[in-house]
Amino acid sequence: MRFLIISKNRHPVPPEVAVKLFDAALAWKKKYQSKIKDAWAFAGLQAGGGIAEVESVDELDVIMTEFPMGPFGETEIYPLVDAEQAWEVKRKAAKAMTAKG
Repeated sequence: MRFLIISKNRHPVPPEVAVKLFDAALAWKKKYQSKIKDAWAFAGLQAGGGIAEVESVDELDVIMTEFPMGPFGETEIYPLVDAEQAWEVKRKAAKAMTAKG
């Protein structure tokens, strides 16, 4: 299962806490490097994102519970599916709806 994760800071991080927080974030990323397939920061923002590839939602919950930036921000998580497969499913659904009408 793949998930898009977007995290945006909503509360200022005091400078005296920031260094420890960034160290913790780097350690978290390293700990879960086999599960966090891609990670980035948004230029000019206190925000970033990544792609998690996990076996279950429960596994993702464990990973995100340990995310050090979590208490300072708002995190959005979106499940990802293959685009072509999703379009085909939607196409079939639309075709079925037009056939009934």
